[in-house]
Amino acid sequence: MRKYGKIETAFWHNPKVRGLSESARLLYLYMISCPHGNSLGCFVLPDGYISADLEWDQRQVSKHVNELVSGRLIERSETSSLIRI
Repeated sequence: MRKYGKIETAFWHNPKVRGLSESARLLYLYMISCPHGNSLGCFVLPDGYISADLEWDQRQVSKHVNELVSGRLIERSETSSLIRI
């Protein structure tokens, strides 16, 4: 488990990030800095972890993960919950 995650200041000016809903932006920040991640940006992140950490229901998790995938900010395997940022 890592102790911190680096968020570049350019994050806030990235057109892809600016086009996200507020909740999807929070989810993306979470994925960049969550304790389940690593410096490679490729890790297993089950929906249950997101749901517990952000206190979201499954519908919210699915909706905003799909928004990040559609916006090409992440790639995700549905079968293994593998995330690539």
